[in-house]
Amino acid sequence: MNKKQKIERENKATAVLKSVWGRIKDGLYGVNVLFHKTFFKNKKPKTANGIKRQNAFFVCACLFLPLLIFVIFYFVRGINSVLLAFEYYDSETKSFYFLGLPNLFSNFTKIFKQVSGEYFMITALKNSLILYLFTGIFSFPLHLINSYYIYKKYFGYKTFSVLLFLPTILSSIILTTMFKYMVTLGLPALFGASFPDLIGSLKYGFGTQIAYCVWAGFGSGIVLYVGLMSRIPDHLVEAARLDGITALKEFWYITLPLVWPTVSIQMAVSIVGIFSGQGALYTFFGASAPTEFQTIGYYLFREVVKTGSSYQYPYASAAGLIFTIIATPLCLGARWALTKLGPSDVSF
Repeated sequence: MNKKQKIERENKATAVLKSVWGRIKDGLYGVNVLFHKTFFKNKKPKTANGIKRQNAFFVCACLFLPLLIFVIFYFVRGINSVLLAFEYYDSETKSFYFLGLPNLFSNFTKIFKQVSGEYFMITALKNSLILYLFTGIFSFPLHLINSYYIYKKYFGYKTFSVLLFLPTILSSIILTTMFKYMVTLGLPALFGASFPDLIGSLKYGFGTQIAYCVWAGFGSGIVLYVGLMSRIPDHLVEAARLDGITALKEFWYITLPLVWPTVSIQMAVSIVGIFSGQGALYTFFGASAPTEFQTIGYYLFREVVKTGSSYQYPYASAAGLIFTIIATPLCLGARWALTKLGPSDVSF
């Protein structure tokens, strides 16, 4: 069989398949028409009220699962956390009981005594503030500048965005393992055996933790800010370019004011990280991080996880309630100040 005969044979087979598929489609269409004629021939057209009810049912169906998750994991859990602050754990019955009126605030008293009586808590508070300054304040301009560079699609922006977004898409365990091997094995092999231990040494360890957290946090900031910048109206930017605006002025007078409302909210809410943030301490050290590195968030998380028992839950809940009472006015005050002091309009 020559090449021409092979082509003719393939064309005939293709024609047969198309014919069979066409008959199948015609049959399915006929069944569909018959079904609608049988079951919907006497059905009345939908009224405006019927359409509204159907739309309302669709909206309720879409909101059911998110609302259920909110009620169970946020509302109910929050109420339970507040109640736990006024309870104690009985190891014999393995249940929680209210402390009673004389000792109702004993969990809170324990926290205040520990904070005022131990030098360790002062160190933890200092480390928490330093970590927040670097990850929540000082890194903020870097996130904006890098996002603006990617948004404007300057040279190498695709490679740049992949390198910065990579820590977000990788598992934290994988990322931590790669970072530890690079610091403990890669850098000493590159610079010599005298290269210092950047993770375990008391001199460089906490600074390395801060550098790691800043680097690992770039991805989420890029996704947020690039998305915000992409929604800036094109006609606004084009009008500014016709007037001869530079890239720096465009960022300062157009981009920053338009993304500032979201940025200010994020910066205000990030204040909570002073009391809850632990960086990557537990990922790097587990429950045995050096005291000089520990933060308030790490200490509370370690105390609950390390014991393997429920008797620390009331203590952690009381601490969380105290931090919430402290952080709420701080967040609201920061939000007000950022709104008043930040850029409020677009002008050039």
